[in-house]
Amino acid sequence: MHKVISCSIQAITPLMNSVYQIFLSPEIGLVSHDATPLYYPGQYLELLIGDKKYAYSIANYYEYGRLIELHIRVSSKSVSAVKVLNYLESEGMVDANLGLGDCYIKYLPCHPVVFIVGGTGFSQAKSMIEYLFKYNFTHAIYLYWQVYKRADLYLHGLAEAWQLDNPHFCYRPMVSSQSDLGDGSIVTSCKAIIQDVPDISNVSVFASGSPDMVYAYYDALIDNGANSANFYSDVFAYAPRASA
Repeated sequence: MHKVISCSIQAITPLMNSVYQIFLSPEIGLVSHDATPLYYPGQYLELLIGDKKYAYSIANYYEYGRLIELHIRVSSKSVSAVKVLNYLESEGMVDANLGLGDCYIKYLPCHPVVFIVGGTGFSQAKSMIEYLFKYNFTHAIYLYWQVYKRADLYLHGLAEAWQLDNPHFCYRPMVSSQSDLGDGSIVTSCKAIIQDVPDISNVSVFASGSPDMVYAYYDALIDNGANSANFYSDVFAYAPRASA
């Protein structure tokens, strides 16, 4: 389903703590109203700038004529992110390779869904959660947002609003000042998940974050009865574990 589309840059808005919200508009002449979606909720795109490709999760589900939303964290430590932001701020158009990744929702799941995200990994979950809301998903939805400090919860208010408006939605921000997400903070978060979810063996889990974070949650939840076949993350494709 990969497709390269030229997009106009519609808006760049700074959110909290060096995160920018970007809106892109696909060239409508290249998109048919009745065509297969350009992407499914949870998939990512690559911005094609010069001879480089920069991958970012898409923060909203696809609808014909709708803008594409990205969340990009920019800091002096990330040369590539600074380069991307400078390009988007100075140019009117950018090419994007859409429909990438295997961690997405194509059909409504038949059981509860757990989202575990770190930092701007929230953007991937956002597209899937809003898709589930739109189509009146009736099972429980759980969101666990792992960050180093509270300021990293750059759309905390949005997640709180989801919880107020949807009685079957549970939001838990997991704030840790510890530098190693593979330590006790993961254990604490997994305990919260096990306590919240009545049957961890009967859920779909979508995880988005660093490889260390994703694998730590994977190991902990599988040890507590989660089904490995229903645990999804793009990390498994771009940072696979070495074979034993």
